[in-house]
Amino acid sequence: MTDSFSSNLRILLERFPNLARTVAEAQDDDVTITPAKSGALSGKTTEVWLSSRYDPVKEAQSFVKGQNIRMGSSVLLYGIGLGYHLRLLLDAIGPNGHLVAAEANPSILKAALKVMGNQTVLEDKRLTMVSGHDENEFLGRWSSAMNTLDHNKTKVVIHTPSLQSLPADFQKVKNAIELIRMERRFPLIMGGAEKENFSRNLKKVLVSRGIARLKGAMAGGMAIIVGAGPSLDRDIIYLALSKKMTVIASDTSLPVLLSAGITPDFVISADPKPDSLSHFELAKSYNLPLIAMPTSNANIIERWTGPLFFGFREPGRFPAPAKEWAQKMGVFESGGSVSCLAMELSIAMGAKAVTLIGQDFGYPAERAYSTGCAPQIIGATLPNDDEVLEGVDYFGRKIKTSVNLYSYRRTFEELVAKSATKTFTLSACGLSLEGVEAIPSLAQLAFKTAKGDFASAFKPAEAEPENHVEEAFRNWITS
Repeated sequence: MTDSFSSNLRILLERFPNLARTVAEAQDDDVTITPAKSGALSGKTTEVWLSSRYDPVKEAQSFVKGQNIRMGSSVLLYGIGLGYHLRLLLDAIGPNGHLVAAEANPSILKAALKVMGNQTVLEDKRLTMVSGHDENEFLGRWSSAMNTLDHNKTKVVIHTPSLQSLPADFQKVKNAIELIRMERRFPLIMGGAEKENFSRNLKKVLVSRGIARLKGAMAGGMAIIVGAGPSLDRDIIYLALSKKMTVIASDTSLPVLLSAGITPDFVISADPKPDSLSHFELAKSYNLPLIAMPTSNANIIERWTGPLFFGFREPGRFPAPAKEWAQKMGVFESGGSVSCLAMELSIAMGAKAVTLIGQDFGYPAERAYSTGCAPQIIGATLPNDDEVLEGVDYFGRKIKTSVNLYSYRRTFEELVAKSATKTFTLSACGLSLEGVEAIPSLAQLAFKTAKGDFASAFKPAEAEPENHVEEAFRNWITS
């Protein structure tokens, strides 16, 4: 089982890196795997058998046959169970079908990876898999996956043992499944913390600038993206050479920069969780230009006195006229971390080159954070061994990273590959990134640069949209 799990997890890292992180961190002891009478592996949670105790394979065949799935169908499956029915469903939909398979309980999905011996199932491009650390994360990912389906041509399939194994407090997931199953409605779902933030932030969003204002603002210039990795301790001195460069800082790095007398041009804060406020409480600053999303921590947005620029993800989720207004404000296409958002923004602003400082994507010298940032002060440590992966730095030396950071790295590399923007890093001791060149100092850059021209971007926001835009957002938030 160990070999199957390792092989399947590596495939997930390539195809669904965020999902791989979720699975790696899931509990091992929530599902007991035991041989069925047929010899195949079965398993159970505390109260529910996830597959037959007698013949799981035959049970899966009967289950899929009873769904009457047509070739070319899209299938929305809730319940991966131990995975026996995934290959059968893929066979049923044929080469032009699409299967979205969701399992809200990541411990069940972790058990499935141990049982599934056929890795070609996970490699199949027709398959999209969804899970989450908690209910809110699952709901957000599930909603995004649903948006890829033609809801008028989608077959809903429910795996009852998985439904019965939902955590007791996952009431929103239960409600969504019932809505889908009974009323054939595909709700646009957002997690509770995100929904609360969106609602509280909306008034400010409607009177603020959008990230579209920044498009082309630094054409031919250079951006520096600053993170709070351990290498920031060594490389922060180079920011003294950044007078003609646009510095975009993660919220985690902000206290470190300000304490060193360095004021970034922009700060990005995207995390909806309450903990993100600690970065600004430590920095004692709420007046810099801030890049945020409507779902960013509302406690930060409500305190903010500086310029605000909002970007939206997946504006297609919103009803008209909110959809059109969000698209006009500006859209973040990438997921992943603040570093990915900063890279996407730098490309949109027309940066000729981007240099990374404190962006390690791993744990050089087995450290997680730079000195003086909030996680380091509270004693944040490296993840558990089962969440740690091994990579190499720019010298070819082994370096620890995590499933989480690996997923961000993949997204970042994809952004670099699709752009003509040259990308460098000062963190040669960090994880080696494809398409990113390690340099010893900013002085190594051979071309001249100039700071971006943001005068027009900082002009007051346009007139507040008409009431029907706010009403459309409110209706979507409460739906």
